[in-house]
Amino acid sequence: MTKLWVLIPAAGSGTRFDGTRPKQYVMLAGKTVLENTLLAFTQRKDVAGVVVMVADNDPWLTPGFLPNTVMVASGGDTRAQSVLNGLNYLQTQQHITHVDDDWVMVHDAARPCITQHDIDAVWHHAKINGVGALLGVPVNDTLKRVEHGHVVETVDRSSLFCAQTPQVFRLSLLHQALVTMRQRGQTVTDESSAMEQMGHKVTLVAGKPSNIKITYRDDLMLASQWLARDNEALSL
Repeated sequence: MTKLWVLIPAAGSGTRFDGTRPKQYVMLAGKTVLENTLLAFTQRKDVAGVVVMVADNDPWLTPGFLPNTVMVASGGDTRAQSVLNGLNYLQTQQHITHVDDDWVMVHDAARPCITQHDIDAVWHHAKINGVGALLGVPVNDTLKRVEHGHVVETVDRSSLFCAQTPQVFRLSLLHQALVTMRQRGQTVTDESSAMEQMGHKVTLVAGKPSNIKITYRDDLMLASQWLARDNEALSL
């Protein structure tokens, strides 16, 4: 039977966050950012398992912090390496026998405001595509190309989108793409970019601005507001 696995890269140090701890362990609405993120996936019946990739000897990952159902794998120096480590963990520790049929959903640890509706949408379109899909939102700001401090071009934004997560792909195809990119010495900033460079067509599914990635401390206030709205809507 085809299974859906979830990988959560959480090995980053959050240097741009400028806090006393990595942003995934900062408190948000009574839980850490990572705990809020995990809640979106651990309660889904269509998810076979969730793996969090963390830094080796992570001092913030104390005993009992993660639910017993969540698996832990070693993270890497880059996002791509962390995801590859997670894929290797699944194939070795979970003894996946239908690797060509299984799917993997990768989601940022620092995107705690993802909704079930958007998870459903990207998963649905990935299966229709047969290769994979990701969430994204249109670029709203006017874009300028700058050289040596001066504007040299205003970039047409009509076909530009900001990539989000989750990103969902066939497990075997994503593994092959990440291994190939590493062998070539090419840098990939997300899973879709690796798949694109392998010639795969990836579907972009309209996401929501509320699915923000916490990068700076001010983002916590926005995330708190979005979570409060979602919880209020669920209680109605």
